[in-house]
Amino acid sequence: MRGIYKWPLILVGLFFSASLVYAQFVTHSTIQRPYDPIILKGSNFPQFVGSPISSLHLWAYRDSTNTWEPIPFQVDPISTNGSYFGYKTGLLTERDEVLLMAKDLGDRVPNGYWPADDPSKTFPRYEIFVRDTLHPSQSGWAYLFESASLDSVSPVDYVDYDSLHDKILSGNYKIGFSEVNGLPNEIIIPQATLHPDTSFFERFKFRFKVYAKKKILFTTVTKNIVLSEMDLQRVANDKFVDGPVRVIYPLSVKVYINTGFRGVPPLEEGPYALPMTFYKNSLQLDAKDLNISLTGLPYGIDAKLKLIRFSLDFNQYATGMDYYSKYNSAVPIDGQPDAFFNYTLDPGELNYFMVKGDQGSVVTVELVPPIGHSQKPYYWDKNNPLNTTGDGTADTGDKRSYGDSGFMITGENITGKMNFVNYTYFFPPNQPVDLGDSLVANMKDPLAVQVSPQIFDTIPPAPVANLLVISVHDSSVVLSWVAPGDDSTAGTAATYDLRYSDFDPSLVSNPMIVYTYAATRVMSAPKPGAGGSIESCEVKGLNPLKTYYFMLTTLDDAGNRSALSNIAQATLLDVELVDFSVQVRETGAVLQWKTASEHNNYGFEIQRKKSDSGFEKIGFVPGNGTTADAHEYDFTDSTVTQGTVIYRLKQIDVDGKFTLLKPVTITLNLPKQFALEQNYPNPFNPETQIRFSLRKQSFVTLTVYNNLGQVVRKLVSESRPAGSYVVTWNGLDKMGQPVASGVYFYKLRAGEFHMIRKMLLMR
Repeated sequence: MRGIYKWPLILVGLFFSASLVYAQFVTHSTIQRPYDPIILKGSNFPQFVGSPISSLHLWAYRDSTNTWEPIPFQVDPISTNGSYFGYKTGLLTERDEVLLMAKDLGDRVPNGYWPADDPSKTFPRYEIFVRDTLHPSQSGWAYLFESASLDSVSPVDYVDYDSLHDKILSGNYKIGFSEVNGLPNEIIIPQATLHPDTSFFERFKFRFKVYAKKKILFTTVTKNIVLSEMDLQRVANDKFVDGPVRVIYPLSVKVYINTGFRGVPPLEEGPYALPMTFYKNSLQLDAKDLNISLTGLPYGIDAKLKLIRFSLDFNQYATGMDYYSKYNSAVPIDGQPDAFFNYTLDPGELNYFMVKGDQGSVVTVELVPPIGHSQKPYYWDKNNPLNTTGDGTADTGDKRSYGDSGFMITGENITGKMNFVNYTYFFPPNQPVDLGDSLVANMKDPLAVQVSPQIFDTIPPAPVANLLVISVHDSSVVLSWVAPGDDSTAGTAATYDLRYSDFDPSLVSNPMIVYTYAATRVMSAPKPGAGGSIESCEVKGLNPLKTYYFMLTTLDDAGNRSALSNIAQATLLDVELVDFSVQVRETGAVLQWKTASEHNNYGFEIQRKKSDSGFEKIGFVPGNGTTADAHEYDFTDSTVTQGTVIYRLKQIDVDGKFTLLKPVTITLNLPKQFALEQNYPNPFNPETQIRFSLRKQSFVTLTVYNNLGQVVRKLVSESRPAGSYVVTWNGLDKMGQPVASGVYFYKLRAGEFHMIRKMLLMR
């Protein structure tokens, strides 16, 4: 009846129970890659292939507010020939790309925790797990659902294309394009503290210098041909990809080459597709396996490529900014030549240069191809009316260079395959210099992504039906059971909820009432193992001579709780047993045990069990009644000579109450050699058994050491006859105090034989 007074607290507990159950299974997001997009394929979500794209919803869970939140994402349809443009069926295909930003990832929730939308629970969902390979402890999650009724449109649109003004708009930058060649010619950083509404960027520049020759009549004529961005002509295209995560700008150009040879008209090449991809903070140009070759030119022209240059040229409004790279620091941009500049970069690797000041911060990360004879940074800071550049070609555009930055490749005949990667990032003013190193490191080690289907979990683990309890001390017991697994059959559950009460649950119609409202939770319950594994747990701090009732339930990671286990009952010892061991001698098995104190101890019944039988009584040893003194006991079983045997003690009080003590298993065979076996179990908690064999009678010491070589406890120090022995160490030191978790060593010395083994205690 004591539980009647707990009903007000019970009602409060029920009110909060659902959120508390899920809270204990939430893993918090720690991802710190705010500029990284995550690009997945439709094939990552096979059960959604063929579903309407409009029925897909991406959510993140925020444990800090206990809310689900729709996050920005987009699905870009891709045609069978790989085009992003003009292909829309409205249904997800395996080719399509699904995009989100790492910055929007949330916390991990259990299978059973879904948004409040019943239709979505009839479909699987996909858990998107993202891990930072540079910092494996940093990770985040998102969940893709399918539902016709889920309202989950995120209000966030990171980047947008203004078709009326031909501009890319983001909260971090504005970019405009040249009407002639379609390349960017305007960059504005809205957060700038200097010229916030003025572009400090002049244009993207590139140069190809070609040495060409052609035989005309009896003479070979040579020409130096220079191609620049001025030789590009934009091809009209109105097919854009514009979503909340990225914009794909479908630039397409023709190249016009005026060779200068008499009788050779301007060559027209293309059109070539040069799509640019824009994200919240970045512009991406990425071309793979470009074949650099000038063979097979028309009109009998023989040509060799001598120079490749790609750079970003800033204008006079960039004055006062500084240039940085891995090998240069704080080079001032002022339109005046700089006497000291380190022309070093890492060919075939990602390199960055950074321009920053009150106008904003621009970081470009480029893969410089390892082709040609020389690869070096290109930097030209010269407001020069003579129309020159740092590569010997004529300047273009406003014919002024303010921190014109990029890379340059030279050689006698540059050929081969070229991978061109350019990521340009836009940030507020005066960002830290190490941002460039961080962006390079992130590009070298992209985020690892794992996609896993999940179904709405409503199946609880099976109840435990074999909970056993053994008294090992006057204030502690050891419980054991078989792990039930998850979903009633297999796998691994999430947690155990083990409790005990001094009130008999069988006295009420529903024992779950006692378990829920009148039992104490055991905080040291182990984490569940795989279904079918053996679990154990020691419960301490109990009262001697008192009867306790132990019960447990199992929860999966969705918070589904199993039915109540069987009830295991134990009466705490009034006899404090500190040691129980069995030794194999020529005369049989010798059982030895010790007590630290006794209360109403009538005696010990000796029980034995062979592999083909149950436990049977084989003897009795009288106790010492009530005493505070330590006592030693022994019993010799001379009726067995070989085989595996299990012994246990049944301690009986003067009033007839009894307690079964933990059994010990031995194998009776006189050993042929000295041996020290690995302890079992290992790792262990709270105790383990150490077995050793003596070929002949010897003086034996068995000692436990810590990892500093200090003696923790001496388990044996006496002369023993030939035989096999089992000694139990209960994790206590020589003062009877529990030792800490960690690695320990045990050493056996028997005559001239000695051996050391290692064991692990995990509390």
